[in-house]
Amino acid sequence: MNIRALSLGTAGYFFTNRFHIALMPVFLTYFWNQALRLPLAFDYYLMIVLTTAGGYIYNIYTDAEEDGVNYSSRYRLFGRNRHTKAVVAACFFGGFLLSLHAGWIFVLYGGAVHFLGSLYSRPLPFVWRGRPLRIKEVPFVKNLYAGLFWSVALVLTPHLYVGVRPGEAALQAIVLSFALNYFVELMWDIRDMPGDARAGFRTVPLLLGERAAYWLLRLVHLLTCALMYYGAASGVLTPGCMLFAVVHLPVGLLFLEWYRRQPEKDWASHLYIMYGGGLLAAGMVWTHALTTGS
Repeated sequence: MNIRALSLGTAGYFFTNRFHIALMPVFLTYFWNQALRLPLAFDYYLMIVLTTAGGYIYNIYTDAEEDGVNYSSRYRLFGRNRHTKAVVAACFFGGFLLSLHAGWIFVLYGGAVHFLGSLYSRPLPFVWRGRPLRIKEVPFVKNLYAGLFWSVALVLTPHLYVGVRPGEAALQAIVLSFALNYFVELMWDIRDMPGDARAGFRTVPLLLGERAAYWLLRLVHLLTCALMYYGAASGVLTPGCMLFAVVHLPVGLLFLEWYRRQPEKDWASHLYIMYGGGLLAAGMVWTHALTTGS
């Protein structure tokens, strides 16, 4: 096996099984925490990696029908089987053990958040359009629902973990995290249009059309960069946020146009996450360099 084939195979397993998604809360939390200044230890970051992995692997378990169209079976490690459920249980149990020292209020809060997260893709005991209701199948609601976990829960959870009241920086981080997630969710909805249409979903691109979805993406992108720049310029957020906004404004638009022209958007959608993680890391380094120098 040559290096290129090995690299493609590794990336295929990494992206298809959402391993990169499990790492994103670490990048986002550390990025925002340079402004929030919460005393978060390594075990907190490990906890959110485990619980995010558990949530997304559970999502793979419940999404077998549409994933059969949207993803190649070659790289899938998880599906609707027992070993997938065992991995999900192990991830959440590990997160539970790491959360114990924060107190039972935090443990109960975490359990409630993870339960609500499972409702995103799990069939509910209600009939909607002739089959069990799933929140991710409700037009417009799915993107908003997912955004709440990647914004409100992402930012408020570390505050509760250390017992600190959130301030203005936390509010701005929530708004910006929601916008960043909404962009990704909508971009992935465009990618998943064939599988979603076959599964009977009615996502934003399928309802409004692909062209309208791209214009909505551009609007969200511009607002995100403007708010990020404002937060840094006002001194509430860090210099890394200004770097993020200045770089992301043109690069994000160029990426979106390139993404639009791709006939197969699977790899491109995952590369966007890697680009975002790299830009967050650059912002962290920039903030650290400036604050250390001062």
